[in-house]
Amino acid sequence: MREKERVIRRADRLIAISHATKKDLVETYAIAPDKIDVVHLAAAFGPDTCASARLTVPGKFFLYVGERGKYKNCYFLIRALREIFLANPGLHLVCAGGGEFTEDERAFIDMLGLRGRVHWHEASNASLVALYRDAIALLAPSLYEGFGLPVAEAFNCGCAVVASRTPALEEVGGDAALFFDAKDQSSIRETIARVLREPGLVEELRQKSAKRAPVFSREKCARETAAVYRRVIDERLKRGG
Repeated sequence: MREKERVIRRADRLIAISHATKKDLVETYAIAPDKIDVVHLAAAFGPDTCASARLTVPGKFFLYVGERGKYKNCYFLIRALREIFLANPGLHLVCAGGGEFTEDERAFIDMLGLRGRVHWHEASNASLVALYRDAIALLAPSLYEGFGLPVAEAFNCGCAVVASRTPALEEVGGDAALFFDAKDQSSIRETIARVLREPGLVEELRQKSAKRAPVFSREKCARETAAVYRRVIDERLKRGG
């Protein structure tokens, strides 16, 4: 942490991946806001750049992507959704990436009576394109994020997004995502139940998703990052450094 702070204070400028992260930098390290540029991350792949893999997955599933522990809130999500999954025998959850389920995770899933309903899948780019394409929606339940890259990836693949109401995810999701309270099981259940009973809502979210995708394009990210580097070079040249 001390090394991180030392580097932050020595930098000519800082690039934050979201306004939420910029706010954290200002509050944690007392950095001047005008020293920080916000450049949103970009989805590295999509149907236009990566062929979709052929997968064997359940016919009706929600998708979770990434690490599952701590602030990612995945286990709380699964517990909150238990009643919905038990009431809908054909409904599944696919967890992509984050490493295969551990023995403790499998025991947790069994304890909830969800064996065969919660699955793990590897997360290559080609697999993710297929998973985002076929999922009912991406579920992003994190208690905290600096950005929330799976949301941008979902947008790039035209996938509906249902996320927690945290600063970074609200910033990235904008009006293209549906939000719930990550610490409230009833809020999670009610939001998912609404998604299941309103297919028109899912289609609306998919359309909004595709429209929001350009906000997180690789071209935009590269252009804005290059502009920060040019600014640093120009400022150094003016100082004779």
